[in-house]
Amino acid sequence: PVSLSQVNITQVTSTNNFVSVNATGSVVLRGSALSGTYNAEYQICQISNPSSCAFALGTVSVIPNQIYAENDFANTTNGAATVVVLNDVLANDDLNGLPISLSQVSTSQVSATSNYITVNNNGALVFSNGSAPAGTYSVNYQICELSNPNNCVTGFAAVSIGCNVAAPIIGGVTQPSCGSSTAGVELIGLPATGTWNLYKNGFQFLSGSGNTTLVNNLLPGIYSFNVANNTGCFAPPVSIELSFVTTSLNGTYVDFNGDGVTNVGDVIKYQVEVSNNSSCALTNGIVDGTGLNIVGGPLSSLSAGTTDSTTFSATYAITQSDLNTGFVVKTATATVGPCTVTDSAQATTNLNITNGIKLIAFVDTNGNGIKDGLEANFTLGEYQYEINNNGTVQRIATNGSYYLYESNPATSYNLGFAVNSAYAFQYSVSPAAYNNVTVAVGSGMVTYNFPITVVPYTELTVYVTPHGAPPRPGFTYYNQVIYKNNGTTPIANDTLTFTKDNIVTILSVSPAVTFANANGYLTYTIRFENAGTANAVNVRVNDVLDAKLDETTVRTIAASHNYTLDRIGNNLTWKFDGINFPPPVAETNIGRGYIVFQVKPKSGDVLGDVISNQAIQTNTTMT
Repeated sequence: PVSLSQVNITQVTSTNNFVSVNATGSVVLRGSALSGTYNAEYQICQISNPSSCAFALGTVSVIPNQIYAENDFANTTNGAATVVVLNDVLANDDLNGLPISLSQVSTSQVSATSNYITVNNNGALVFSNGSAPAGTYSVNYQICELSNPNNCVTGFAAVSIGCNVAAPIIGGVTQPSCGSSTAGVELIGLPATGTWNLYKNGFQFLSGSGNTTLVNNLLPGIYSFNVANNTGCFAPPVSIELSFVTTSLNGTYVDFNGDGVTNVGDVIKYQVEVSNNSSCALTNGIVDGTGLNIVGGPLSSLSAGTTDSTTFSATYAITQSDLNTGFVVKTATATVGPCTVTDSAQATTNLNITNGIKLIAFVDTNGNGIKDGLEANFTLGEYQYEINNNGTVQRIATNGSYYLYESNPATSYNLGFAVNSAYAFQYSVSPAAYNNVTVAVGSGMVTYNFPITVVPYTELTVYVTPHGAPPRPGFTYYNQVIYKNNGTTPIANDTLTFTKDNIVTILSVSPAVTFANANGYLTYTIRFENAGTANAVNVRVNDVLDAKLDETTVRTIAASHNYTLDRIGNNLTWKFDGINFPPPVAETNIGRGYIVFQVKPKSGDVLGDVISNQAIQTNTTMT
């Protein structure tokens, strides 16, 4: 297998702006892409031999959201009054496995067996125009996704009017076992008179008579049974899950960072239960789940008919995307032996979303003052805010938007955004400030935009950062060169020159590049590592700058993870929230992070001056 410590990854081409390949090898889909296939070609080059490269293709297939409509059955009394039989036919339907709401889809009636039963645009099933002859009437309705009106499915609802049939009762159950992969269910309380029709998951599969029947050869799964009597009147359905093993997942929100608000860096803790429904002992049980940090196991043995609720637990670090959605949906899957079977459970945890402020600076390409589509975040500056005019200005640099959470409607904020001084002649921001901003109760997250206008200019920046192991005599030491056109016009026919120390030898260069002066900036690299045995949900890196350094010139050049730089005076704190930072893995970059930043000395420093910059106790850098 190839690791990022051995190769560099760069994107070559892409079919459009929706799909890309980043330097970590992730294939990223951005924006609301329509259904279809998207490709991004990328190049992998060996760090130790940059001319050794290979090309590959990353492909993303975007499929329509999956709408599932389950049949509805109901009873109502007869009469002349208009009656809402079901408030919402969408209540048992789902979109991508989650409950559907009218904010996501539209409903419309397609056909009906009479004018007694209708489905309105709000999804209500209505009986009107009665009295009606006793019997069962049905209606077909259509569900269409609002964001993709061509993505539709048809649902079915049946209403029995003026007749009442009791729901069947589940009697004996034979669950699957290692000796038999199928199950059986005894249904009792069926109509005693005449012939009945039995329905499984909305479809008729059996006709018979008598008040009891056995349904055998059922594969593991969730089943819904209902019955219609000899006059066509339906009973309400009854459901049962048939399986070797049943998994239960329950999530509880935890204010992990202890700040009293629901934000990035908090976690959801999950309890996982595994139940053995079979008649034989299950062995070697494990649980996994995408995005979950699962602890515990394997479960060596689970006796027939018992439940284990102590072996497995899990945590999940909340992201900003979760906060924007308002809930977290996670799935855990249990796999057990001796005859390998699996079962999955899903948990939806609602988040108590705090009111607050969202700050976002972006390159306003269309000049409308609102961040649209794929307009890029602007990262060459810092957000500023002051609370209740207290004189303390908090300065925040981040590679995305920034969120302030507030529960007190009397608290006021002065908000602003400033372009870094090194780029002030290249970009302008308007509006650059919002004063006396308050957060009303129930307002949610209110966005304040800082649109950035690009001023035509030409500028090239070059950075040199160490890559891999520190320099040692007799070993190869790699320098990574980053050169960037920060301007708005192309740079042609320029030369980049690299000057090495006389005690080292250049082994290879690809492509041929050179390096210029540092323009008065000192470049620092801070490296950090998880020295523990469990994932670190949140990471903080603090650096108090020497008095000889100009804190107003600080700019972060690169970082291993998404970050927020919080600066008060010369006190710098990089916050890596919700990154779930794992323990290190030998010979890889896993569990190892870094920050590269630049800062200028204050005027008056001369050759021979020593500037101390201590970020951590184990490493002090003297310049």
